[in-house]
Amino acid sequence: MHSDEIKEVCDNRGLVYINSSSINRTCFHDVFNALCARAETEYCLYLEGDHYFYLPYDFVTPALALFHLAPGLHQLYLRAPIVYEPFCLVGDDLVTLDGSVLHAIRIDNENVGWVGRGVMHESFSLMPSIFRTNTLKHTVCHHKTILGGPTELEQVISKDWDNKYLTGYLNAQAFCYHIGDIGKKGPGGFLKIGDSVYESVWSQKVLPYSW
Repeated sequence: MHSDEIKEVCDNRGLVYINSSSINRTCFHDVFNALCARAETEYCLYLEGDHYFYLPYDFVTPALALFHLAPGLHQLYLRAPIVYEPFCLVGDDLVTLDGSVLHAIRIDNENVGWVGRGVMHESFSLMPSIFRTNTLKHTVCHHKTILGGPTELEQVISKDWDNKYLTGYLNAQAFCYHIGDIGKKGPGGFLKIGDSVYESVWSQKVLPYSW
């Protein structure tokens, strides 16, 4: 999904599109500060042009419902790690690849939110996500300039979020994956468009056994 496609998706759904390429910057932190400053809604959808959305699904509606059901939720991921194995269901909890334990919040008969606190992929991440805007502004903007690119920003902010801020996934699914500029074969970095193994693994919904 490239920037023009992202704009089209936003326009079709009545979302306000903020393009990072129009922002003067010396580092990525400048870009993210400016994006946060321009966000005026309660929630903001963060997308990147090098992610491929392969799974046709209205994730926005159940995601917003989940934010209302879980007032402490700060980030809902739309992507999962670039690996070919899913999270593990243990009883009615979900254990991620980083060892975080996520608890189920029933949204409706078809959707469940898996939320918890952790590190790595369950801490602050620049994966495509829906953020609670005020939390994002507070944690990103209170830092002085963080030099470098997205990786450096993620490393600094994640220290504020580790095991503290509530994050989660919708249905334990990934709606997109990272293809990068070169589409290098994963796991561990980028995938090529049409990676049927990844899509098969991460398109499956995970619901608690008790449902």
